[in-house]
Amino acid sequence: MKKIVALFLLLTAISLLFANSAFAGTVYTSKLEFNHAIADYSGSRYLDGATVKLFVKANNALNATATLNSTAGYKWTTGIGNGTTYYLAFYWHDILVYNGSGKSDAGFEFTTNNTAGASNVLSLTQQNISRLALTDNTNLWIYLYNSTGVSFNTVSYNTLTKELVVSVSAPSGNTSIIQVYHGTDLTIPSRVLVGGKDITAYKVTDETELGNYPQCWYYDSANRVVVIKGVHSSSLIYEVEFKPATWIPTQPQSVTIFNTTIPTLLLVLLVLAVIVVIGGAYLLISSRR
Repeated sequence: MKKIVALFLLLTAISLLFANSAFAGTVYTSKLEFNHAIADYSGSRYLDGATVKLFVKANNALNATATLNSTAGYKWTTGIGNGTTYYLAFYWHDILVYNGSGKSDAGFEFTTNNTAGASNVLSLTQQNISRLALTDNTNLWIYLYNSTGVSFNTVSYNTLTKELVVSVSAPSGNTSIIQVYHGTDLTIPSRVLVGGKDITAYKVTDETELGNYPQCWYYDSANRVVVIKGVHSSSLIYEVEFKPATWIPTQPQSVTIFNTTIPTLLLVLLVLAVIVVIGGAYLLISSRR
């Protein structure tokens, strides 16, 4: 009987040892810290005010969320698994602006330390995104969708003309795709040019149709996203002319008639005067009949 009891206790101890080993693989007591004031391609900080989401790579499960509201680093002090692979995705006004590769299962990917309770510190840099016009409603995120072998040269935006100009480098024959996320102050572009060529007419109805043309574009009105595709012979310049949300067609300042430039307002007044004169003459003639 004693042998049976001793054997039972031995087996129980062994079972507990294996069970403890099985569940010791991931302990969610580690810490994670990163410098969320990540610089864009030009060295400017761009993540202040954005939202970061931490996903477990194994099942794309959302692990934690934080709002980035200062230029200091951010830290999760609990709930981080040891020896666990995660990725970070960044959002602006609920719009995904960067997750590393444009795919839902990749981003700023990393694996935490195997030691339970370890402190994990990330130093992140980013070279394929730019952020301009930084206010709640007036903002532009410009993102290189296919970043391998593709890089920004310059990015500029004219707040008066609402024109965005993006210069991109890539090997000759390569295709680049840029995504532009804009604020509520703008609406669908009125004109899109790639390499100086007007491709406004080459607007596809679905993002999956971008492969139908070598150079074309797509507009996602629900998320305020412009996607533009171009083929390189060298550096390629993308130009996007936006319309303000309260857009009203502008009237020409002058009109040329018989090689004579006449101010539009003056021409309108002259036409009105002619109408008044003709109308007055007609009434005068009618009254004498």
